[in-house]
Amino acid sequence: MASPVLTLRGNDPVRPELVIMTNTMEPYESAMANARERIKRTELALERSEEMLAENIALCSRIRAQRRLVEAAHRLVKIDPPAPTVG
Repeated sequence: MASPVLTLRGNDPVRPELVIMTNTMEPYESAMANARERIKRTELALERSEEMLAENIALCSRIRAQRRLVEAAHRLVKIDPPAPTVG
């Protein structure tokens, strides 16, 4: 006995057991596609976060260097104050 045939689109015969299997696979495939998309977005967000962190570290280093220069200038003024100007 031949297996039953169901026509879904035009003249394209499809076996019902395959239709059932396809219907049960679609939510799984959709969930997998959504998971892959979330992973991709998370990877991009992580990459952007790492770039921003590197920029912030560089900015902090420049700020600290500037602060050290100002502090050194203050210490120098305490050690050797400028001569008073006679005027």
